[in-house]
Amino acid sequence: MLKGRTRQSVKPHIRHLTGVLKEIHAFRGSLELNGDLKNRAREWILDNYYIARREGLFAIRELRAAKTLRTGADGVPVIAALARALVSSGKGQVTERRCELFLSGLQISCPLSQAELSVFPFALRAALIEALHKLCLDISGAETPGGMERIFTSLRLLSSRDLSKMLESANKTDSILRTDPAGIYPLMSEKTRTQYRTRVSEIAKNTKTSEHRVARRAIKAAESAQDSERHVGFHLFKETPNVKRNSARGYLYILGNAVLPLALSVYIGFLTESIYGALLALVPASELIKILLDSIFLRFTRPQPHTENGTERRNS
Repeated sequence: MLKGRTRQSVKPHIRHLTGVLKEIHAFRGSLELNGDLKNRAREWILDNYYIARREGLFAIRELRAAKTLRTGADGVPVIAALARALVSSGKGQVTERRCELFLSGLQISCPLSQAELSVFPFALRAALIEALHKLCLDISGAETPGGMERIFTSLRLLSSRDLSKMLESANKTDSILRTDPAGIYPLMSEKTRTQYRTRVSEIAKNTKTSEHRVARRAIKAAESAQDSERHVGFHLFKETPNVKRNSARGYLYILGNAVLPLALSVYIGFLTESIYGALLALVPASELIKILLDSIFLRFTRPQPHTENGTERRNS
């Protein structure tokens, strides 16, 4: 299951998590009415339910935003199954150190994609909520109070820590790109490095290959190049599917600026039954069409990042 199949919609998993949260909510309500007042687990649920609800809804929102993730044979996202394994092995205890060791081992045995790494903290939250749900079903168990304490402590930890540095250090694609022959990539800001890794993800998706293979190919190409082409970014942002799409948009932009004003002025001339009306309308029609096309193309065309002498720059 860890190998995963293809990327599939996260909707079934989201429905499952939503149902789990609803059941915990209903269980909390029943405890308020009928629970054993001396039960420590009951106290944990009543006092800390708001944390479970807040973090659970946060996890559902972020996982839903991912839309599709690599799934196993059982239809469960691979990252969700891995998060469950981490939570289960610690009996609900999640620490930064355990996450670091876990991710480090995964990147050797089951490398995670950029998308999977980005949702890992939310998959962990979801796995903790699932573990809490299981404990609710065994509210009188001897281990239940301790398990709930560990789960709520872990949820508080995840809500208060920024794990971005840890996720970046565990990112195998990032490790490969850091071997940039030009030495530029490691000096870039975190935001720009994220843009490079996102670019690797896009190419991997378009070419149906792994992100790590894309990164290695770019590094290999840079190693055999000269001058500015020794920067890995040159090989990631050169003529690739996305750039070609941008070129096609450029042709459409030029064509639109040439044809649409003429068509609009001819239409106005037809309405006014005057050739002079058509000629007079040509200039304002050209201005109007240009403003419209600028607005549309700037919205849907992303600028490409470049570097000059190690300094970040963006085309506008």
